[in-house]
Amino acid sequence: MLWNSDTGELKMGVKLRALDKERADLRSRWRWRGDDLYLSQFEGAGNTITEGGYNIGRVYNREAFRSFFYSNQGPGAFEEEVRNAVNLGEPYNAEEDITSVYAMSTQDYGKLTMLVGVRAEFNDLDYTGANLVVNDDDVLSNMQENVKRSYDFVYPNLQFRYRIDPEVLNLSICLQINLDRWNALSEEARHILTDEATKYAVEANQWFRELRIREYAELAETGFQSVPAPDPEAFRDLAHQVVWERMQKRAPDSVEALKPLFYPQSDEGARAGGRPVLNDP
Repeated sequence: MLWNSDTGELKMGVKLRALDKERADLRSRWRWRGDDLYLSQFEGAGNTITEGGYNIGRVYNREAFRSFFYSNQGPGAFEEEVRNAVNLGEPYNAEEDITSVYAMSTQDYGKLTMLVGVRAEFNDLDYTGANLVVNDDDVLSNMQENVKRSYDFVYPNLQFRYRIDPEVLNLSICLQINLDRWNALSEEARHILTDEATKYAVEANQWFRELRIREYAELAETGFQSVPAPDPEAFRDLAHQVVWERMQKRAPDSVEALKPLFYPQSDEGARAGGRPVLNDP
């Protein structure tokens, strides 16, 4: 589907969901009327953790108590009290039907992508429960009531996406050490630090390259388009120039010493244009 665009796509769908919940179980409360009960009567064997290295003591034997409970029900033992207020007042039945409808279109106009869509949701609720009136556990009235309600929602969506390549910002992590402190280290220590720093630089470079590929793929799946710049090198040069100018204001002496190291391919050795050798693929 095209709206005077280069390419276009239209998606439509419907989703139905029906929920049904109910509660109609009976509840009772049991009271012990016999002699005093103690937890020690239902202790199990000792228990250890960490391969026997720590003993946490005896544990509660649930099976023993469950057996005692079922075999001692009646007068003078566990006596049942029916919970009328709960059994009459808490049962309910709830039905909810949700219908969702959506339509979405993506239109590409050269470097610009427009996404427009709408989603509508219709909810129908049917609830039946008890209106119970009690006084000191005496039930005065119990009336079943039914409530039906409907809710409708509409969610419009409009997006414009425009992407420019290549990227203009890069993150560089630099670890610096005072030259006197460095020279004070043993030769072995300097070798270790140099080897580890080199290893990290290689691994980090590969990790960031793989991350870039994954993130570009994720963006492409969501509909983002990559628009190449007419002159990528000039675009990068401008970004680098902005950084160097900011550094020039803060530490001009450092900039003068660092530029030839970052741009050895330059005849001047100090200009800000061109990509640093360290960033070349």
